[in-house]
Amino acid sequence: MSLCPDCGCDLPDSQTLCTGCYDVRYAEVGLPIRSKSFRERLTRFNVLLFLGTFAFGFLEFRFNTYDYFPFNLLLRYRYHLMPTKTAAVTAFVLASIAFYVESSRRK
Repeated sequence: MSLCPDCGCDLPDSQTLCTGCYDVRYAEVGLPIRSKSFRERLTRFNVLLFLGTFAFGFLEFRFNTYDYFPFNLLLRYRYHLMPTKTAAVTAFVLASIAFYVESSRRK
């Protein structure tokens, strides 16, 4: 006869868990996973990720950053820059997507 690893009661035949321990252990298997609230997602890393992504996106979309990097010697074309409001909204959307993806991935 084997013993239940949780409560230590005797088990018949080849069972590994008694009925009571089985019900307690597997009661949560069918329950849906609760999504994180916004407050749980609001960690220091996620806030810094949002701010960094927003700042980099806004500067990249609003200003011509190709002039400031010396390794772009061959790539000297000019592209149409976004207006300030459009650059801010685009950077905000991209930073929000990055925040959501990163916060839903972390446990």
